[in-house]
Amino acid sequence: MKCSICGAENSENAIFCKRCGNEIGAGICPGCGREVDSEKETYCKYCGTKLKTTGKYYDEPTIPVDEPNVIDVFVDDKPKTYSYSESSLKSEPGKNAAIAALVLGIISLVFWFMGALAILSTLLGVIGLVLSVKAKNEGYVSGVRTAGYVCSLIAVIGGALMFVISLAAAGAVMSIFGSI
Repeated sequence: MKCSICGAENSENAIFCKRCGNEIGAGICPGCGREVDSEKETYCKYCGTKLKTTGKYYDEPTIPVDEPNVIDVFVDDKPKTYSYSESSLKSEPGKNAAIAALVLGIISLVFWFMGALAILSTLLGVIGLVLSVKAKNEGYVSGVRTAGYVCSLIAVIGGALMFVISLAAAGAVMSIFGSI
C-alpha cells in the first residue's frame, strides 16, 4: 500500500507508514470511534476530528480559501470556522489621529518641564491639537480624542509660558553676570 503523504511503499496490512508515520488504510476515528477511511479522508465525516497529517512528514496549518472572508482554524484537532467582514478589518475613521493626538499631548507635557526645551512642548502640542481636530472632523468623537485635545492644549499654553519664563530667566542671569 502506497502512502499518500510521502509515497513510500508499505505492506498491505500496515496501519502506519514506515517512513513518515502517517496513518494509512481504514481506521477508527479517535474522536467518535466510528470506522473511517483515513487514506482518503483528512477529517472524520461524522465529528470533524483530524484523521491524518496534512503536510509532508509533519502537520502544516490548513487555511482553506474556498470562500472569501472565512477562516477555518483547528482547535484540539477539530475544525472551527470563523467568518469576518472586510469592514471589521478597517479601523474607524479618525481613530488613529486621535491616538496620535493623545500620545503627542502626553509627550509634550513631559517637555513642558525642561526649560528652554519647552518650545518642543509647544510644537508637539500644536501637532496634537491639529490631529485631534482632524479626528473630530472625520467623525471620531471619544474620550481618547478629548484627552489628546486637552493634553495638547495644556502643553501648548504651558510650554509657551515655560519657554518665555526660561528666556527671561536666562536674560536676567546674563544681565547680572554681564555687569560684573
